[in-house]
Amino acid sequence: MPLKPEQVAQVVEAKATIAALDWWMPLLGAYERLGSMVVHIALSVVVLQRFIRGEVKWYWLAVGAHAVFNALTVVVGKLATAAWGQQAGAFAGEAMVTVAALVGLWVILYFRRVDAERDTAVVPVRR
Repeated sequence: MPLKPEQVAQVVEAKATIAALDWWMPLLGAYERLGSMVVHIALSVVVLQRFIRGEVKWYWLAVGAHAVFNALTVVVGKLATAAWGQQAGAFAGEAMVTVAALVGLWVILYFRRVDAERDTAVVPVRR
């Protein structure tokens, strides 16, 4: 299936754009996905608390945290891009992902410890 001339021009333009990128720029996408996975696992652990503790507030906390994470990452990236350029915007967005991933890692480890303590707690035997 042959391409139309305007489609060929779009492909050539896309190839030129990709070729103009610094070698490390595509790696930021992989880094962002890794950090986002940590955040999403942490948010899943928070949602799990809704069922473990029987309180719906945990679900809404996870939803709100997800919205804040997405909004801050985009806003900080766009503000940095406007102020200092595309590379600074990319790094600022990834810095937000890094902060969120570190907070997410703390959440995972915190609830892991809390759940382990709850599961190993000694229950008094009634006689």
